[in-house]
Order: sequence, then structure tokens, then C-alpha cells
Amino acid sequence: NCLGMNPKSLQGDRVIIEILKNMGGVIEVKNDLIRIDGGKSYGTTIDLSQCPDLGPIVTVLASLSEGETKIINAGRLRIKESDRIKAMTTELNKLGANIIEIEDGMIIQGVKNLKGG
Repeated sequence: NCLGMNPKSLQGDRVIIEILKNMGGVIEVKNDLIRIDGGKSYGTTIDLSQCPDLGPIVTVLASLSEGETKIINAGRLRIKESDRIKAMTTELNKLGANIIEIEDGMIIQGVKNLKGG
């Protein structure tokens, strides 16, 4: 549950709701309460052009989702404090993820679990 999140906010990160829906999450919105029921999550294509700060969390979620996820239009992640595409790929692969780095994003094959960390 998330209390106080406005689904009509102008903040770019609000697209997390749609991303979670596209990955199989069941979303219920009532006034200022958003409830997300999980379960299995599935690969999809995620465009991070307007919400690069979601990169780390959706990369972890995609790593544990069934099937393939493509993270696209995420080139800005390379010019943050560090090259976050490279860092996420390197570190999550150490934990057993299956991520291939591409110029402006990643291709992620979901795994059952990550080890360590």
C-alpha cells in the first residue's frame, strides 16, 4: 500500500504504476491510496526516457521477473554520478542475474532468485 501518492501527479516517476501493471501487478487506486498486489511478475519493455531514477528498482524487479525485459531510452543513466547501466549490470550479474548491457539500456532475462547481497 502507498498512501498519499497522487496517480495524476506531474512527477515522471508516477509511471511506476503503469510499469507494475505491465509486469503483472494488480493496481487498485482509491482516493489517495494505491494498493499493489504482486505475485508473479513478467518481462516487458520499459522506457526510462522520462523517469531514469526508476532504473535501479525496475532493473532488480526485472531480474526476478519471468521472461525478458528490455529497458530502453535509459542513456541518461550513464551520465549520473556513475555509469549506472554498467554498475547495475555488473553488480546484479554477480548475484546471479542475467543482464546484457546495451547502449541505452539493458536486456534482462529473469531468474528465479538472486544470491547473496
